[in-house]
Amino acid sequence: MTNFGAAILATLVVLTSRTGQASTETEALAAAQAVNNPCQEIEFLEAVHADIRSKLTAATDPQAKLAQEVIRFELEAAHARGTPKYMSYKALQALAASRLQKATAATATSQHTLEQAATTVAERTSQVQILHRLTQTSATPEAATSASAAGSAFTQGGSDLVCAIPYKPKANDHTTRNNRQTKTANIQKIKGKLSAIKTIKVMQDGAFKPLGMTIKAGATGTIGGNEAAVSTTPACTNAGAAVASANNGVAIAALTVDAAAYTPTTINLGKAGAADDACVDADGEENPYLVTQKQLANAICTARNSNPTTTKTIEQTTTQELIADPDMQAIALLLTGTTTNTQPTDKQKKDAVKKLFGEGTKSIQETHLASLSSGEKTINIGSSKETKTLADFAKSELAGQAIGFFLARAAKQDEQTRGATETEQPQPACDGKKGDDCKGDCVLVDRVCKPAEKGEGENKETEGNDAKTTNTTGSNSFLINRAPLFL
Repeated sequence: MTNFGAAILATLVVLTSRTGQASTETEALAAAQAVNNPCQEIEFLEAVHADIRSKLTAATDPQAKLAQEVIRFELEAAHARGTPKYMSYKALQALAASRLQKATAATATSQHTLEQAATTVAERTSQVQILHRLTQTSATPEAATSASAAGSAFTQGGSDLVCAIPYKPKANDHTTRNNRQTKTANIQKIKGKLSAIKTIKVMQDGAFKPLGMTIKAGATGTIGGNEAAVSTTPACTNAGAAVASANNGVAIAALTVDAAAYTPTTINLGKAGAADDACVDADGEENPYLVTQKQLANAICTARNSNPTTTKTIEQTTTQELIADPDMQAIALLLTGTTTNTQPTDKQKKDAVKKLFGEGTKSIQETHLASLSSGEKTINIGSSKETKTLADFAKSELAGQAIGFFLARAAKQDEQTRGATETEQPQPACDGKKGDDCKGDCVLVDRVCKPAEKGEGENKETEGNDAKTTNTTGSNSFLINRAPLFL
């Protein structure tokens, strides 16, 4: 490919990436603006909450797997005690523990942020669910139930005719929320696009307060004492006459709920506007039991901006990656006894890892973990026995007991081996040897050949004894036996 062709390809890749990003942002904006009622806000919040939980899981799952790997490698090391793979399993256990500690420290803040955001979104969802169930945007006056004389409500005294007219709130249609047979197409597109959300359209704070209501009443003629309720009508008229033909009476013409606060409004996630990455401040809680628009926007924004570090598990790591891993290099230098008085070279570090793992290209799952799932092992726990694969032992509550069993078995084998090594060696046969034949591990003592004590034997020629003395005076000299002469 020519340089010109490569440049065109690179440009196309960039343009494709930007086009995809623009498409994602467009869909996120459309989803965020598709909320027109509490039911749709619930749908939107559930999708956002799922994305936050997914982001949190991506950070915490590797840590859970690393913690499990620490146990698995410890168990396999105990089982492999006394074999060439023992040190490699201990090295992997140490590396898993190191990565776990680093991952926990590195993601602690972001995990806390995501957990708080998920909690806030969940609380807001429950809050809107209650709003959806209870809030009424319209009401209808029902038929009057009574018309009777009672105490006056007016200051001049006397008695009034009371016409009791109830109203019944209009029932909300919950089928869309409960059955979810028809979901809002645009809202569904928000899934997986948490990072692209810049604005949200949700119920205003005023929707969570009692709504205002207007009652429109009508009256005609001179109200008399013969007023009676009109059947199936919110009115009381003369003798219960029909409203259209009554000479006098009172009626409720309409009940109107002030639904202005019930209309969703848009709020930016950014402090200085939609394009600002800095999150809008979460306002003070007017009511500690409610999640306001700004608090919700702040929670979604902080979750969007939080990017916890993901850690690679050991099973995903290849041998070549181990060789290049600084932590594994340090561990391998110690386990292989590769110590120097100076800073180890890169070659020495890599060679130390190669001593433990070779130079293959396979993953640790293939080289060190696959075998854990094949071949069952039996361990004795008191009078009972448990049989599982090493992988199943590692995942069970018996992991600690299995480790103890294999370590105890290895210790017993070590003791037996050490005992055989330390058993007193048989004494050499010296009886019957005379003169120059009494040598090696034997020595002449008073002209009797006996097993040499420590330090004797091979050195007896230089040390001498009462029965025989080595000639050390030179080749041309002779030795006079120091034995007493009998005259």
